[in-house]
Amino acid sequence: VILVNPSMSTPGYSFITPRWLFVIAQATPTELVGDPILVDESVEKFDPNIVRPGDIVGIGITTGNCIPGYRVLKEAKARGATVIVGGIHATIFPHEPLQKGADAVVTGSGEAVWGQAVQDALEKRLQQKYAGGRIAGEEMRKARWDLLDATKYVFPSVQTVAGCPENCSFCSVWVTEGRRPRQRLSEKVIEEVNELHDLGFRYIVFADDNFNPATLGRIAREPGENKRREFEKIREERLKFFEEYDRSVPKDMYAFAQMTTEATTDEEYLQAMYHKMRIRVALIGVESFSEEGLKSAGKLWNPVGERMVQAIQKIQDSGIFVLSSIICGLESDTVQTIRTMRSVATESGTLLAQFTVFNHYPGT
Repeated sequence: VILVNPSMSTPGYSFITPRWLFVIAQATPTELVGDPILVDESVEKFDPNIVRPGDIVGIGITTGNCIPGYRVLKEAKARGATVIVGGIHATIFPHEPLQKGADAVVTGSGEAVWGQAVQDALEKRLQQKYAGGRIAGEEMRKARWDLLDATKYVFPSVQTVAGCPENCSFCSVWVTEGRRPRQRLSEKVIEEVNELHDLGFRYIVFADDNFNPATLGRIAREPGENKRREFEKIREERLKFFEEYDRSVPKDMYAFAQMTTEATTDEEYLQAMYHKMRIRVALIGVESFSEEGLKSAGKLWNPVGERMVQAIQKIQDSGIFVLSSIICGLESDTVQTIRTMRSVATESGTLLAQFTVFNHYPGT
């Protein structure tokens, strides 16, 4: 079995590990096929000559890397391999990889069905589609970090929760992962982080699309009583996990996370992220400093203008540096709003900022 993470370019290193690659490696039935060969094209280009007839090649694609992914697909098929394609793009467009020549497509949580797909391929009864769905948090697998070349990556990635309760118009996460947060078992997360510490890492990325899915502010704006209770339970579970993590992980292991400004509505949660989870940098989805921009992004619950500036400052005052993510090119944007982005971002004092160009990606 050969697992390939395609890339548009190959600089020879990567800032963040492609988590799926190491999770699917964990889901590979080694008793049938041995350890899989992992190829991350950010680190090294896929060499078709490693493929032999009868090999099983798994390719994970997003919309951003589907073109090199289809190149790998074509090369692997030419060498006589059975090719199975999964990932976000394949989940949204399951017919496309089949049209490009894939033998099978995996949608949703690949770790749930990958083992069966490999077995079926070996027994010559491979189906065209395998639906992984959205697995529960306790079923999410840890990564095979023993297969990682630690010299090639700056930050390994660990997931603590899947799904996001929001439905921002530019985002596909709530489409593919759903709006109900699903938390992994604390012991599995802690086991992974400690393993990465043993490998020499002192900084990790939490690969959660929303690290604070159930803060006091989020609970307060939820109209449904049952949903509010569900969020209250998630918040309690998160805080308990933070305590357990703090007791079990070395104090010199720090983290980067993605979160919303609603962390500022919950002082206990915000402080726990800094002191217990030792988060030192966080990507915040600012999106726009104007009400019109937030309406266009489907994120009117975000603070506007000066209130956003204050939220960024509060997060940084808590000890967590902010990477502000701001969208350029929303329907409401003008030359003036683009200029305002820079001036307001500068005024906020945000340590870092990224100005992403709006794209209509599939699933958004």
